Amino acid sequence: MIKKIENIDTPEELLRLIQSNNKDTFKYLYKKYCATLFGIAFQAVDSKQFAEEIVILTFENLWKCKSCTGKKVSLGTFVLQYHLKTIQDFLRSKNISYALDSNGFPKVVQLQNDQNLPLDLKQSAILPAV
Repeated sequence: MIKKIENIDTPEELLRLIQSNNKDTFKYLYKKYCATLFGIAFQAVDSKQFAEEIVILTFENLWKCKSCTGKKVSLGTFVLQYHLKTIQDFLRSKNISYALDSNGFPKVVQLQNDQNLPLDLKQSAILPAV
């Protein structure tokens, strides 16, 4: 028997609901974690646009997820680990350098434009693609 969505506390239970294509699961995850994930992403990239993209990608990746790491972790830890990996993948896809802080959170390293001058990530989000 599957628990009520609000009582899910392990990644395995979450994945069972995702695999059954339970849309309420997605709504629940979004409501519970969206603000937190946005805050973490924004702190990492300092760009509202990029943070929003990262959160969307995180939820898309979670929805496509078909297996767990095998480690026994809480649902919140599982979502956070997925989110941190998504941030790193996003930054790599944009060729943005980043470093991990002592807690394993990605943080953008000073960006530079074509003239090797420092570039504010907030500005880079609105610059035309080259």
